[in-house]
Amino acid sequence: MYNMKYPTAFLSVLIVVPLCLGDISGIVTDTAGTTPISGVIVQLENGGQRDTTGADGTFTLGITTAIRWGNGGSIPNGICAKISNNTLSVTVAQKSAVEIDRFDLSGKLLSRIQQTMTAGTHSIPFPQMGAGVYLYRIRAGEEQFMLKCSSIGKAAQVTPQSVQGTLLNNTLAKATMIDDVIKTAKDGYLNSRIAVTNTDTSGIQIKLISQDAGSVTDIDGNVYSATRIGEQVWTAENLKTTKYNDGTPIMHAPDSVTWCNLWESNLDAGTYCYYDNDVANMANYGVLYNWHAVNTGKLAPEGWHVPSDAEWTELENYLSANGYSCDATITEGAISGAMADPRGGWYWNEYACNASGFSALPGGFRYRDGNFGPIIIEPRGDFVIGIWWSATEEGTQTAYFRQVYSGGHYGFVDKLRGFANKSEGFSVRLVRNSN
Repeated sequence: MYNMKYPTAFLSVLIVVPLCLGDISGIVTDTAGTTPISGVIVQLENGGQRDTTGADGTFTLGITTAIRWGNGGSIPNGICAKISNNTLSVTVAQKSAVEIDRFDLSGKLLSRIQQTMTAGTHSIPFPQMGAGVYLYRIRAGEEQFMLKCSSIGKAAQVTPQSVQGTLLNNTLAKATMIDDVIKTAKDGYLNSRIAVTNTDTSGIQIKLISQDAGSVTDIDGNVYSATRIGEQVWTAENLKTTKYNDGTPIMHAPDSVTWCNLWESNLDAGTYCYYDNDVANMANYGVLYNWHAVNTGKLAPEGWHVPSDAEWTELENYLSANGYSCDATITEGAISGAMADPRGGWYWNEYACNASGFSALPGGFRYRDGNFGPIIIEPRGDFVIGIWWSATEEGTQTAYFRQVYSGGHYGFVDKLRGFANKSEGFSVRLVRNSN
């Protein structure tokens, strides 16, 4: 029960007219706007209405139609409401999470009440408000009901004709769609988010950007697929080259003694190794490099480079802002799960979906003392990790990295950024140079 003061003014009873609040419809195409894309999930971020595009690329998001209270018959769509004096009565057909929003006639949201209601009728007192006309939206899931009332400081007067005007029709539609966003998702394409800011909600064209960005070949002849993520193009595989782009061999340190001596001697020689010193691991996981190899600026083919710390941050921000997640119920670890390739055998592999196209695999790492560390045994299970260098120093002996890891009770964790000694061995990804 809400602890609210009763207003001194009475609220007029409101009548609800039969009013269709309109459907949102449109088409999803390629960036040229000529080829429809089928199988795209299109959804209202706040309202929850959802559709999947057909062969012609079209979609329709249905918006509930309001009806007149007390016109007989069953409760429409499982929810109905009325206003009497200073109390709102809400009837629900089954237990529901109900949200009640109050707007002024410009469509501005003034207040919000959220409450779980059991089946039946519930009375909610209104908060104190000034004189004026207000709109109320009562919503349970995808179902909603609209009311209009006036606070006049005296006995309520019902004015049915005031509900019929064009202004109210437009305002109701605006209130229904206020601050909502259409979001789309389909494998192989970038997610998109488009704000719905007006009442013209038909004929919307959404152009999806393909993640396929071709390929790039290193000096050893290894070919890497490329994927577009936001404004960036990334390699979708870990680097495997054993030579710099000028043909010079990179120092190979297969044994732990050699690797450790480089660190203990404070040498800045660029070095690589295969995980667990097994060349068979290169096919899936690429090669591990110390940061000194990154710092030469010669690991990447022409037109590409090892990403800076800021470029990694740009990637993370894009995934976060555009709703990349494998499960809408997951919050912590959502970005990591969307970066993780389910073929990688992650400890919580059911939350790995690679929605971003980054295709992260748990390639492990090498400590500066020469030992390998891809899996740490914990009381509740294994700890699986992939780590990638950035090109940015943190200090004289350390540099920034990014990681994706899962294990034990953690699931996937979105604590991606860290820094480590430059003599550690991590994986490397590349970013295409800006045009």
